Amino acid sequence: MDAIQQNLVREVLETAWPEIAGRCKLVHPVGGGLSDGRVFRVSAGEDYRLDALPDSWSQASIAFEAFLLSVAEARQHPLVAVRHGAYGRPSFRGYRWQLQTWLPGSTVATNDWQAVHSRSAASALASLHQLLPSRSKDRSFAMQRRLRMLETLLKEPRPVAPRRLRVAENTVKVPQPETMFGIARDALVFVNVANDLALPTCHVWGDAWRDNFLFDGNNVSGIIDFAAATIDTPLLDVARLSGSIPGTAADRQVAIDAYSQVIPLGESDRKIIAAFDISGVVLSLANWLRWCEAGLPVTKTPAAAERITHLVKRVQEM
Repeated sequence: MDAIQQNLVREVLETAWPEIAGRCKLVHPVGGGLSDGRVFRVSAGEDYRLDALPDSWSQASIAFEAFLLSVAEARQHPLVAVRHGAYGRPSFRGYRWQLQTWLPGSTVATNDWQAVHSRSAASALASLHQLLPSRSKDRSFAMQRRLRMLETLLKEPRPVAPRRLRVAENTVKVPQPETMFGIARDALVFVNVANDLALPTCHVWGDAWRDNFLFDGNNVSGIIDFAAATIDTPLLDVARLSGSIPGTAADRQVAIDAYSQVIPLGESDRKIIAAFDISGVVLSLANWLRWCEAGLPVTKTPAAAERITHLVKRVQEM
């Protein structure tokens, strides 16, 4: 955490929560590295979680976060924290800031991730989905967006891509454009079918990536980063989680099967998850390669290198 971030966090605490600022001993970032949101752990006698929520958050994101807090305050689900005090959400430097009680646990590194973590994360996700109020059936907005993005990608001229890409301190072997476009064509077939289906919808997390689960031992103790929350099918969350799990297709299937033990998934549900997964992989990697070419700051972090490496491995398996 650089000095600029340290000073900003301390300034926010002194302005909005002076009694916490006076006891503050340590601040360090714990999440939100690849999104517009930021999560900080504040040690001030006891530990707090300070969220920096972008002013640009959608109403769906705000509604989902408010729902999670109501769930926590009613003690219906242990995975979200209770807001500290009645201070609202002060706006400062383009963010809305929120102080909450700290949830125990930490994220699990890629090399330490095991099947038990996949099962625990999927079960926790399913138990959260069980609490979400259902809405009417509708076509998936996320699937419609994937369809448009795939069609746009396939119309683009084939770039001359480098064989290797330098990301942070890592060198990543880049799939060639024809490989990427071939997967995009396959994904378009899946997405075209899924796009016509009317699915049960509700407020969903939208970013159930494994890095956004906190673990205490092998059990999920909390979830973070709701910037991508939206109204859509819960299958979007299942695909996001399973697609983020390192290893083989069998490793990812562990999460889907664990979710299905709580909320049964039919064959059509699994096909929709596959459509979200294959389209998400190819579109995400295409975006990251564009951002690397443009030299965006987010591509120069270790977290970016890990995400790109994961997506490249997924493409190589397809």
